[in-house]
Amino acid sequence: MNLKKTLLILFSLLFIFLSPVYSAEGKVNYGKPLLKVVILDVWQGDSILIITPKGKVVLIDAGMGGSEYMKFDAGKMVIYPYFKKHRINKIDYLVMTHPHSDHIGGLPYLLNKIKVNKCYDCGMPYTSGLYMNCLEIISEKKIKYVIPSGPATLKWDPYLKVKLIHPPKKWDYSDNPNNNSLSLKISYKKISFLFTGDIEEEVEEDILSSGQDLESTFLKVGHHGSDTSSSVNFIEAVNPKVAFVCVGKNNKFGHPSASVISRFTERGIKVFRTDYNGDISIITDGENYEIKTERKVSKDQK
Repeated sequence: MNLKKTLLILFSLLFIFLSPVYSAEGKVNYGKPLLKVVILDVWQGDSILIITPKGKVVLIDAGMGGSEYMKFDAGKMVIYPYFKKHRINKIDYLVMTHPHSDHIGGLPYLLNKIKVNKCYDCGMPYTSGLYMNCLEIISEKKIKYVIPSGPATLKWDPYLKVKLIHPPKKWDYSDNPNNNSLSLKISYKKISFLFTGDIEEEVEEDILSSGQDLESTFLKVGHHGSDTSSSVNFIEAVNPKVAFVCVGKNNKFGHPSASVISRFTERGIKVFRTDYNGDISIITDGENYEIKTERKVSKDQK
């Protein structure tokens, strides 16, 4: 057995024995190539880390950032420390779903601390100081910058099928940045993830009418569980087994909406929330998966 495979198995065993694990699809085979997805707890914002079976590092969004009005910087206080703890020293693919501060606020710090090879951006014309600062750093550091359009396949890892489902070609940018969110479906054999950024019901209907295959094992709930998103038609088309909500404790927006959570739970879909569970990690061999949470889960999540 080579050193790389030995280390992978040891890492996987640590994942099992040092953390509470909740299995929903049988036992993961830790001798196979694994896909790991971590929904990071960045308070009221999104940040999702993906480690592909071939070891590529993907980061979707980076939470809130520090400013004269906001001391919390997800890049500095959550994401970079997590990277250091887990010896992650680069980002192969960075996805900026859309230019709102709760999704890109932590990027200036990260871009100045860690190597990034390629950046995907929705490309919406937006002139906030934060967004322009991100683009300036990307340019200064000569990071490859791409504005993709769907439906398209992104070649991140030969084990994965990565499809950009929104926005489509010739997209007429919405005045609402949420509806310009880059949205991705990532499939590994039988297990799939749908990441929706902050798309709202209007775009959900557009995606449904496009006829794309949305059915996924896991759904990252749109717009932090707001009632602007997660329409019944969309949930039923995705038909997830598990849904994740990126949301801050006691946030001023009242996210997530109780009615939205009910849409999931009444269909038997397990809901995990970063405000309750902290970091949420999923590891899968493409056949089965296991879920680990930073904080104890409730009975209905087991």
